[in-house]
Amino acid sequence: MCTFLFHVNIYLPVIHCSYAFVLCLCICFLFIVCVVLVPGTPVNLTGVPLNETSLQLNWSWPINTLCTVITYKLTYWLVRQGACQEVNEDQITRKQRTTGNHSLVIGDLLPDTLYRVKIVAITRAGVLSEEAEISNKTFESGQS
Repeated sequence: MCTFLFHVNIYLPVIHCSYAFVLCLCICFLFIVCVVLVPGTPVNLTGVPLNETSLQLNWSWPINTLCTVITYKLTYWLVRQGACQEVNEDQITRKQRTTGNHSLVIGDLLPDTLYRVKIVAITRAGVLSEEAEISNKTFESGQS
């Protein structure tokens, strides 16, 4: 029993240093995880035309993300109107919206038009996820 107390007295400062070191490593690891790691891609991205000029977009929380996603950035643009050919890349106007929700209605769209939508998740540190992407078409005039 005396030997045990003797070892405790000798190793006690080492144990405290070890705990402090381990705690420091854990804090550094968490900082690196939340600042450096990329969040998961939003999943189950779907789009449903509500009428001739708007689309309802829905998605789910990213899978396998270790950091807190605080917002989503959606980028959308016109791909093709009616039966016309696709729009040239230099004629594309991309629009962006951000939201903290898992759904968004985008409006002021053209009837009978195919739109491409990309979404990324953004962490508190400003790190972006990979993109999820879909294409959806608004209703023709008088179809809704």
